[in-house]
Amino acid sequence: MRIRIVLDLKNKLIPINYRSILAGIVYSMLPLNENTTILHNEGIKLNNRKFKLLTFSEIYGDTIYNKNKKVLLFHSSGCFDVTSFNDEIILNIVKYIEDNNYIIFKNQCIKIIKYDILNDFCNNNEKVTFYTVSPITIYKTINKFVKYYNPNEKEFKEAIINNIRKKYFLCYNRNAANFDILEIEDVVKKLVYFRNTIYEAYHLSITFKGLNPEIQKIIMTTGLGPKNALGFGMVAKSK
Repeated sequence: MRIRIVLDLKNKLIPINYRSILAGIVYSMLPLNENTTILHNEGIKLNNRKFKLLTFSEIYGDTIYNKNKKVLLFHSSGCFDVTSFNDEIILNIVKYIEDNNYIIFKNQCIKIIKYDILNDFCNNNEKVTFYTVSPITIYKTINKFVKYYNPNEKEFKEAIINNIRKKYFLCYNRNAANFDILEIEDVVKKLVYFRNTIYEAYHLSITFKGLNPEIQKIIMTTGLGPKNALGFGMVAKSK
């Protein structure tokens, strides 16, 4: 399930490195109960790795970037999407919006214009192309050194496939059917700053073969690669 949240950002300035702020806003929309506390602090564990099974997009809108001040100026409204395998998460966000018509973005009170529940229907097409609405980061830590991989390296594709398989097992308690990546195109590198760390990430389009509806749902609702709960790896289907 996924939701689009439209914000009144006209003539508003937001920092270019807004991702950690947006993550805080998303989690602040969830009620304080046992389930959401576990989701925020721990996620679901598999082989000592944590999976939170939700992600969110970048903020989209008509903007100008002020390089000196490192801020985005919006000429009109902006929006971002949130998706989760757990529908309850999205329904809780809906309830928050219906009870509160604003968010606090750093020191600014920003009105929520509306929300839309987006169609994330999964079909029986085995060949499916997705495009990123937040960039994918793939890396490995070796002796405290972080090695990033780019889409031209086989480790990049292998990591994406393995990550999907782990999430699938967590959600369905069984192994996923065989599938593969056919091609990766439209690659744009992006350096993302998040809480004193700079991540090497990529916007791209990616085509899979052998996807059944369940695997498509994992991709659509949990994102590709790691760090999804920090706003990495959210995708949408190409038409």
